[in-house]
Amino acid sequence: MTAERIEHDSLGEVAVPAERYWGAQTQRSLDNFPIGTETMPKPVMIHTLLQSIRLLADASRSFANRCVAGIEADEARIAQLVGQSLMLVTALAPHVGYNNAAKIATTAHETGSSLKEAALTLGMVSEDQFDAWVRPDEMIGPKD
Repeated sequence: MTAERIEHDSLGEVAVPAERYWGAQTQRSLDNFPIGTETMPKPVMIHTLLQSIRLLADASRSFANRCVAGIEADEARIAQLVGQSLMLVTALAPHVGYNNAAKIATTAHETGSSLKEAALTLGMVSEDQFDAWVRPDEMIGPKD
C-alpha cells in the first residue's frame, strides 16, 4: 500500500499518492477519466516526440536559411565593443586589487573613456602592464 496525503478542493477531500506532486483536481481527473491516466500510452508519446523533432528540425532549417546564412562578423566593430567593455576590469583585479579595479571601472564609466585610458589616467598601471594583463582572447573558453 502506498502512502497517501489528503488534498482538498471545492468538491471535498481526495486521497493523492504522497510521492506525486499534483493536487486534488489532477487526482480527480486520473480517477474519473480514462484518458487521464498517470502515463501516456506509448504510441501517443512516440507520435508526439516525432512531431516535436520534426518541428524543431524545420525551425532549425528555417532559422539557418533565413537568419544565419550569409552573416559575416564585423570584426572591427566587435574589437571596438570588446575594447570598450567595462567587464574586462576583472582581469585587472588580481593585479591592482578589487577596490582599485572598481575605481578604474567607475572612472571609465563616468568619463566615457576606455578602461585602459582610465587606468593610465589614474596611474594604477602602465600601458605595458595593462596590455599584458587585459587579454580578452584569454578570458573566453575553457581553461585547462
